[in-house]
Amino acid sequence: MLNRQRSHHTTTSGRAAHKRGYLVEKIVRVYLRLKGYKILEQNYRTEVGEIDIIAQRRGIIAFIEVKFRQNKHDALHAVPTKTQRRICRAAQHYIAHAHRYTQRNADKFTLRFDFIAVAPPYYIKHIPNAWIL
Repeated sequence: MLNRQRSHHTTTSGRAAHKRGYLVEKIVRVYLRLKGYKILEQNYRTEVGEIDIIAQRRGIIAFIEVKFRQNKHDALHAVPTKTQRRICRAAQHYIAHAHRYTQRNADKFTLRFDFIAVAPPYYIKHIPNAWIL
């Protein structure tokens, strides 16, 4: 018999968390657009990692991790070094494969890693340059 592992999306709490995460990221994308960002990618997945949002504003391409927690403190401390490294690897993949980011125009863009912490009821904190590659 096959040993099937249940996805966290198959449980009631897993589906609720996935739905909440989707809604939070949607709110953050609207927030970023209001701040003048153009959303280039959302939930960019590669074999080396995932990036929640890739956005551009002027000459900046921001690789953005979004974390929702039940309080501000937990939200602000929700991106460990291991997660940062995973996002960096995914960003390198994006840079290598993105048509808008080529060797010819690489000097036109500044790359950075941003973090957006979200907590109820209305807390959204955007931290530009949250870590360095």
